[in-house]
Order: sequence, then structure tokens, then C-alpha cells
Amino acid sequence: MEQVTLLIQGKILQSTYDFYYKSYPNIPIIVSTWENSDVKCDRNITLIKSKYPKDPGVQNKNLQIQSTIAGLSFVTTKYVIKLRGDEEYSNLEHAIDILLKNDDKILTSPVFFREWNRYPYHISDHILIGKTLNINKMFEEAASNFVLDNDMYIHYDIPEQALCKFYIENREGVKLDNNSDNKKYMIKYFDIISLDNYIPYKIVANIQNKIWYNNFIPESEDSISEITQI
Repeated sequence: MEQVTLLIQGKILQSTYDFYYKSYPNIPIIVSTWENSDVKCDRNITLIKSKYPKDPGVQNKNLQIQSTIAGLSFVTTKYVIKLRGDEEYSNLEHAIDILLKNDDKILTSPVFFREWNRYPYHISDHILIGKTLNINKMFEEAASNFVLDNDMYIHYDIPEQALCKFYIENREGVKLDNNSDNKKYMIKYFDIISLDNYIPYKIVANIQNKIWYNNFIPESEDSISEITQI
């Protein structure tokens, strides 16, 4: 996986770090976590420890945004795979092969990728794969817009919705509403990779206090399996 960096962000488990370090010994790995982290990393790994935000934000949005942006500032490769510090995905080479067929898209998984009629612009943020430029743009736009508290943006306080909506607005140069016609932009800029390609995997939902090992069924978790189902 040339020109690819793994960016592991947030509170990281030692087991997660060990998994990626052993699985991908020949590609750059950046760990962006917090000052109180006691994870032990190999000296060849870039380890970033940021000050923990006073306010984690709705669904820990501030934690994700700050740790991801801090890590992205150290990425020098053309592509990046953004991962959570408590999850594990295998066969990431396959995801890069898919990305290279249209590398202007951002790839994700079906994990809590919501259907439009219930959650407009709600992508999955458990794993994000794309050009470093695009992933950075997504998080920078979210960071600059989350602070707004008015009728235009108050309904996009959920991280997954804001990451998607503000990114599309930046790419298209338009302001978006919830008109279903805008689903076309999600199909244009995003795609979903089947979890079958990531086996063995470990998926975590802290809010639900649930963990899935190779057995996440999207339709059973209010998620879609393919971008065309949006």
C-alpha cells in the first residue's frame, strides 16, 4: 500500500495498536491520542498526544475532530485511512484497490451509515479512506462550522451528518438543505465497502455498549449496505 498512511485516532487500546502494527509493518502509522494515554508504541510510529478537550461535544464530536486533525497534520502520503483507536479492520489493501478506481471518493463502511429519510447526510465515520487532501478538508470544514448555533446548522450537530454536509458544501460551493435531490451528492462523493472485505474485524459502539466480531448486520442496526440505498 504505497503512499498510504494509517491514522489511528482517539482513545486507543493497546490491543488495537498491536493489531495494526503487526498487520501492516511496512506502511506509516500515526497514532493521535490524548495526554493521559499509556499506549506503548514502537519508536518508528508517530505518536501524538493532545490535550483532552474540556467539552467532548455531542457524541464526542470534539474528540474525534481534534484528534483527527492533529494526526492529519503529520500525514505526508497521498492517501490516508482514518481508524478509531478501539476498532480493528483487516484487508485494508482491498479498500485501497477500490479507492484507486475513483480516488476522488471517500470510502467508508456500512456501520451506522443511515438512510436519508431518517438521517440526511449521515455517513459512517468508523473508517474513512481517501485522499489525505479530501479527508483533511472534511474535518477542517466540520471544525469551522460546528461552532455555529443557528437555524441553518443546529440540526447538523451529529458528527456524521456535519462531516458529510459541510464537506459537500465545500466541494460544490453551495448551501444544502434536506431536499432528497441532494442525495446525489452523497453518491458522488462517497461509497460503502462491504464489511465482508474487512474480516476479521472488530466494531465498537460505545453508546450502545456493544461490540461486533465479524457479525455486524447493517439492516439489523438501522444501517444501509450500499450507497445506492441512501
